[in-house]
Amino acid sequence: MIAILLGGAPASGKDTISKALHDLDSRITTFSKLKAGTGRTASYRMIEESEFTKLIAGEELIQWHEQYGNRYGVDHDEFNRLQKEFNPCTYSRF
Repeated sequence: MIAILLGGAPASGKDTISKALHDLDSRITTFSKLKAGTGRTASYRMIEESEFTKLIAGEELIQWHEQYGNRYGVDHDEFNRLQKEFNPCTYSRF
């Protein structure tokens, strides 16, 4: 199975594409990114800033970025776990 990582700015169509893929195959799901920071917590896996820093230093993130004072990332472990279960759709801003 393959994994799909959709990237793009806010409102660029990632959710629309993810929904269309899910409608074609219900095994395709949206990945819950890691988040360190404040604000909205729904659909994120929240971690402490210190843990996020450790993940960066250990090169355990496929991708990460900072936005609005928060950090967001896609971790190898969860991404690989989902890929093995064939839940390959995720999205993130690059």
